[in-house]
Amino acid sequence: MPISQLEEQPLTYPVGVADFQMTTGKPFDKRRFAAIPMLLVQGSIDENDSVPEGAKMRSQEHFSSDSYSFEQAQ
Repeated sequence: MPISQLEEQPLTYPVGVADFQMTTGKPFDKRRFAAIPMLLVQGSIDENDSVPEGAKMRSQEHFSSDSYSFEQAQ
């Protein structure tokens, strides 16, 4: 996601862009990112998760998944 934090928690690669400049040496450019055409898909049996093991979401408000319930993601 092209955001650097959610609920005051930093979102680093591969989830967010909080460490983009440290990783690439260049600042993140939202305008240029928005100009990139994208199609994101996940297969029905794909169980890979880009959120590190042990990362906890504090509320269900921002949770969205077709594969997992909020409780399963905890």
